[in-house]
Amino acid sequence: ENTKMERPSCGIGVRLRHSAVGALTVAAILEGGSAYHSGMLIAGDAILSVDGVETASRSIREIAALFVGQEGSLAILRVSRPLSDNADRRTLQREGPTMTVAIQRKAFAPLT
Repeated sequence: ENTKMERPSCGIGVRLRHSAVGALTVAAILEGGSAYHSGMLIAGDAILSVDGVETASRSIREIAALFVGQEGSLAILRVSRPLSDNADRRTLQREGPTMTVAIQRKAFAPLT
C-alpha cells in the first residue's frame, strides 16, 4: 500500500507575454510568489529556457506548463535582461548578458 503524499504542483508567480519581437518576457511578478520573494527576476526579463527547454517558437501555454512542478522543486531559468541605450527605456533596447537563476516552486495565493 502506497500512502506517500504527492506534493501539489506549483509555479513561481510570474505572468508571461511575447514582446514585439517575439521573445518570451516576464510581463509581471506576482506579489507573494517565490519570484517576487527571490528578487531575481524583473518585468521585461526575456526567458530563454526553463529547465533546459528552449522557449523559442513555443506558445505561452506550453512555456507556462514548464514553470509548474512539485512544490519545493527548483525552476532553472536562463534569462536575459535587456539593456537600454536611452534613459527613458523606450527606444533602442538590446539583449543584455544571459544569466541562470534558480527559483523554488511554491504554492501561494496572489495578493490582489
